[in-house]
Amino acid sequence: MNEERFAIEYARGKFKLKRWGKEKIKYALKQKRISDYCIRKALALISASEYNKTFSSIANKKLATLKSEKNIFIKKKKMQHYLQQKGFEIKMINDYLKAL
Repeated sequence: MNEERFAIEYARGKFKLKRWGKEKIKYALKQKRISDYCIRKALALISASEYNKTFSSIANKKLATLKSEKNIFIKKKKMQHYLQQKGFEIKMINDYLKAL
């Protein structure tokens, strides 16, 4: 299997099945010593609308589990940590948290 095809299938699989963000996929591919060109190409094939929809879905599910948390700062910190762990970009996370 060639490197480019592997990177594309790996990125697609991790995004669709495990619902990882682009950052986590990028670091996982770097650990597998995939070239930057192949990583960029694989990440470019993830559609922006589907990516945003997945992000919103994950964020809203996590927010629902934090309903009992009264302190808004702790709630935001837990949300930020969880979404970063899933591999989403910090700018995207901060924009979501500002809207809370």
